[in-house]
Amino acid sequence: MDAHAGWRRCGPGNGGARRPGATSATQPGPNSSRTSSATTRVRATAIRSQRPSNQAAERSVNGQKSASTESEAASSRWREMRHSIRTKATLEMTESRPDQAKIADLCLEDREKVTKLVRRVVEVGTLHEEAEKEFQRQREVLEEEVKELRQQVRRDAEEIQELSHELRSTRRKAQLFEERVVVLEESTDAETRARLEAEQTLDLLKLEVDKLRALVKRQQEEMQRETKEQQEQFDAELQRAKEELKETQELLLKERNERLHDKQKALDERLERSAAAGEEKLDLLHSLLLQQQQDWQIKAKEQQEEMRNKTKQQQEQFDVEMNQLKQELKAAQDLLQQEREDRVLEKKKVAVNTSVPVEQRVHPDTQPASPVEQAPVSEPDQ
Repeated sequence: MDAHAGWRRCGPGNGGARRPGATSATQPGPNSSRTSSATTRVRATAIRSQRPSNQAAERSVNGQKSASTESEAASSRWREMRHSIRTKATLEMTESRPDQAKIADLCLEDREKVTKLVRRVVEVGTLHEEAEKEFQRQREVLEEEVKELRQQVRRDAEEIQELSHELRSTRRKAQLFEERVVVLEESTDAETRARLEAEQTLDLLKLEVDKLRALVKRQQEEMQRETKEQQEQFDAELQRAKEELKETQELLLKERNERLHDKQKALDERLERSAAAGEEKLDLLHSLLLQQQQDWQIKAKEQQEEMRNKTKQQQEQFDVEMNQLKQELKAAQDLLQQEREDRVLEKKKVAVNTSVPVEQRVHPDTQPASPVEQAPVSEPDQ
């Protein structure tokens, strides 16, 4: 880390690149010839790293397969060479370094190694970014699917609750219909009792009419008897009376008889009319009661049958819908469980795939700075 900080403080504006340990290593050492070659390689690496990114990308694409195989074969030797370069660079003096390092100063083998290293770094960074983007995309897709499944389960629960409410309302309606049937039966019984009471009333009225007829007959007989007695008395008195009163008595008797006859006739007609009206009213009431009772019985049977059919159909429909909802809920739960397992497997795969590039990127950071990291940024000479 101190080496990194030292190299970051040094830039092209200072007139040249400074390596870590340059301030401390002010005394010339016995390895000055070795440090000159290392300085040349480091400067060449710095110049190489500043080429356009598109050229590096094209070369990385063209030589991806060869670089991957060669980097694996020569990894150990390359580590030893980097270690030796870092060791030599720490012993180099500031006065013996050139102003700028160029990749052209390196030998062909070193340039190829630097190129392979840059390609490998670019390739690892690209793969890591692609894996990170794919992981985020799959994560967002799975989260959306989980949200949809939760919404589906919530909707299924709401539909089940609505069906339960409908079932309770249907049961409540059936109970109301049963109560209505009971009320209709009670009203039918009450009407039957009222009809019986009406028949009893008609019988009582008939008895009263018979009593009235007997009373009128007795009154008529009494009136006739009294009239006969009065007639006899009048006859006796008329015999003793004058002949002029006899004609008057006869006229009075005649008029009285006529009035009695009219009264008798009117009474008979009144009795006949009342009897006829009472019988007709009784027959009509009896027929209406019978017809109404039959209609109520038919309607009650039809309503009971219709209620049974509706209740049976609703129960069957509810059973079918409940079975379908249970199957859909089970399928949704199975799909959710499968998606969770797939997501766990994908996370494990992504973790395994990303662990190797991350270790390759973290491993150089734990060691002293590499030549590519230590090289300053400079422009090639035109």
